[in-house]
Amino acid sequence: DGKEITHEKLTTLEKVDSFASRKARMNELSEAFLILQGGIGTLDEFFEMWTESQLAYHDKAIYLINADGFYDHLLHFFKQAESDGYLHSDAMGRIKTFKSLPDFLSCLDDQ
Repeated sequence: DGKEITHEKLTTLEKVDSFASRKARMNELSEAFLILQGGIGTLDEFFEMWTESQLAYHDKAIYLINADGFYDHLLHFFKQAESDGYLHSDAMGRIKTFKSLPDFLSCLDDQ
């Protein structure tokens, strides 16, 4: 349909009818969530998984890769929202932030 670019080396491709179905399927298949740089779709998926974690719909890890400070402003907003009382005090604890993908991968190697 031309709306998304499909990686040429995928071993499996699942097509769904809607973005909501995509997120539900992603949640069903995932053991954890890795958030890389992205646009509005990435943010939508991130916020849904984070919200579902807070509501105890799942207890899967959420990893945010803040490569080159891409998410600095968003993380600053979260801190401000927390200090203003709009985020629960444990909300940020649900997200594990790394400065780069190699930092994240080395953390996995240590486990």
